[in-house]
Amino acid sequence: MRDIDRVFLLTAGPRLAEYDMCVARAAAGARVRHVVKLSSGRAGDDTATDPIPTWHRAGEAAVRATGVPWTMLRPLGFMSNALHWAGTIIAADTVYAPYPQGRVAAIDPADIAAVAAAVLTGDGHTGQVYTLAGPQALSPAEQTSILGEILDRPLRLVEISPERALADLIEYGVPPEMAEAILALRASALKQFTSIIHPTVQEITGCAPRTFAQWATAHATQFRPGAA
Repeated sequence: MRDIDRVFLLTAGPRLAEYDMCVARAAAGARVRHVVKLSSGRAGDDTATDPIPTWHRAGEAAVRATGVPWTMLRPLGFMSNALHWAGTIIAADTVYAPYPQGRVAAIDPADIAAVAAAVLTGDGHTGQVYTLAGPQALSPAEQTSILGEILDRPLRLVEISPERALADLIEYGVPPEMAEAILALRASALKQFTSIIHPTVQEITGCAPRTFAQWATAHATQFRPGAA
C-alpha cells in the first residue's frame, strides 16, 4: 500500500471476508484515505442468509473494523451474468435457467465502474452505502426475449430444476461450495428485494444507467457463432 491513496476492493468466494480484512488492515496501516468495496446488494437485506450476501456482510464488517475510511457499493445483480447463456444460445438458440419467474434489477458492470470512479475521485462518499440497480427488473424470460431481438433470431427459454442447474455449474468446473452459493443467489430473484429500482447511478454519475438492451447490443458478438 506504499504511496497508495485510494483502493478499489473486489473479492469473491468463501474466504472474501479474510481477504477484505487483509487488504483493509494494510490500507489502514499505510494511511490510505479511502477504500471502496464492491459488495452484494443483498448484504443489506437482513433476511438474506444464503452464502454470497453473508460472505459480503462479513467482509464489510471486516473493513469497518480496521477504521479505514470506506464506501460500500452493493449491486443487486450483473447484466453480464447473461453471458453464462452464450454457449447454449450459440448451439441451440436456447436459454436454460432455474427460477425463470424471478426478477432482478441487474446493472451493467460499466455503470458500477462509473460509480466507483466517481466515488474514488470525489468527495462526500466516506461512510456511505450505495445500492446499485439497473433501470428495469427483468426475468430470465424477458432477458431472453430482448437478446432474441438484438440477435434477430428467435430464442426460447427452458426452465430447469435447481438440481440440474447445480449439476451444470459443477460440470462446468465451478467448485461445489461456490456453485451452491451461485444457485442460492439465483433463487433470491424470487424475492421482492432484488427487483427494487434504485436511482443511485443517476444521482452519483449524472447519467442514467444502461438498459439490458443496451448491454446486449454492446455484447451481441459474444452470443453469435464464432465467439470465443
